[in-house]
Amino acid sequence: MNFVCKAGIFIFCISIFAGCAVNRTEEILNPNTAGGSYFRDMIDNVSFENMELPQNFEKSFPKSELILNGVVIFKYEYLTRQIADNVSNFSFDNNSLIFVKNNLLITGEKYCESIQLHNDVYYLKLSSGFIMTIKGSDINVYSIKNCGEIFSLKRKYRGVTFRFPYIIQYGEKQFVINKVGSQKPFLSGGLKTQIRGMHYSDGYIYFHDEKDRIIPLFLITTASGQASGKFLKPYHLNGKIDSSQFYKDSLLIESETGFKKFSLNSGEINLEKTLTMDNKSDVAKDDCRIIQENGILCGRKVYIFNQQRFINTGDAEKVVVSGDKLISLNNRLLNITYMDKKRYIKVISLNRPDINLCRSGNFYFFRDIDYKIKKVDSVSYSADITKSIPDNCTGAYRFDNGSFYSKSGKEVMSVATKVSESKTHIMFLRKIGKDYYYFFKKK
Repeated sequence: MNFVCKAGIFIFCISIFAGCAVNRTEEILNPNTAGGSYFRDMIDNVSFENMELPQNFEKSFPKSELILNGVVIFKYEYLTRQIADNVSNFSFDNNSLIFVKNNLLITGEKYCESIQLHNDVYYLKLSSGFIMTIKGSDINVYSIKNCGEIFSLKRKYRGVTFRFPYIIQYGEKQFVINKVGSQKPFLSGGLKTQIRGMHYSDGYIYFHDEKDRIIPLFLITTASGQASGKFLKPYHLNGKIDSSQFYKDSLLIESETGFKKFSLNSGEINLEKTLTMDNKSDVAKDDCRIIQENGILCGRKVYIFNQQRFINTGDAEKVVVSGDKLISLNNRLLNITYMDKKRYIKVISLNRPDINLCRSGNFYFFRDIDYKIKKVDSVSYSADITKSIPDNCTGAYRFDNGSFYSKSGKEVMSVATKVSESKTHIMFLRKIGKDYYYFFKKK
């Protein structure tokens, strides 16, 4: 048996079993890219037609008193589309999307629009056109190509992960790996140390143990179907690891020094990127965690490693990041956000803050049209956002034609531009960053 055991890592050598033949054709178990072709087309085909632009809004003056007393806002945001409502779970793999709605697995395929699921499914994973679900002690595998369940397995350990063709289970120091379609273990054994996580990637099994080592095992399958393996040198992760998550060909870890992303490549583990929270002032640092699929979620923002930036996700319960796409489940609404596409989104606020200017020391203060309090240097006129206006902030400044004026009539600061007018009102534009804020004053 072509197999090498490393002393000190394993209690005993892995027992290798040949996968047994099953009464299914190889065609059923061949990996395929089926899964959500309708959604794939919807995801890829994005149109910006019929989109209202700020410049077009300026050409038609509103008549509603509610709007004239409010603010019309054009927010420059990432394009977000709603895919479905009443969704309880979803999975995304290789640009294919599936989701669960009313206990039906919605595939988006014309030849297999949905698959009936067992009740109370709480785990859902799509891989190469196959879906694994977990319900209690039952592990079930469905095929989109065959539009139904093709395989079931009893759950043996607490940890379960799936990447076609392997179902991996692990608990404490034991593990077992099955191939889809075979009840007999393809590979089983145990470690001397506790197993924190396992993963399959491109011909290798990766172990994460309690000593925070990543141990690669190279899988060898002979022509007869017999399996053997060879362990490679463990990779030692530095520092105490709080949590970790394997995803496709990468590993994310959270340690006392921050978050790190490693690449998994033919048994080699290489540090790819690092995220530290030291200089992040606009995120919830104390509420950061690794999400189930390839990202770091801090409060309402998810960090995208390949773009090295945070994206707002609202109150999403589940988030998947894939390239330039962010798919989120928020209050049973399934949405997709295109992080490479931005557009203007029109919002009408019926409440408008009073824009009054005052001065305290060397700074001017006012509540801006976006309800944020601005602190403006009286010399450089650079502005920052602050939490409150000081009690000793005084001065009577008149707002006229988009600017503040002192009692003597001197222009102190311009904050808006006159863009249009009607018989009764003047339309002003306040631009903050790339966002447009339109408000109105009576003549």
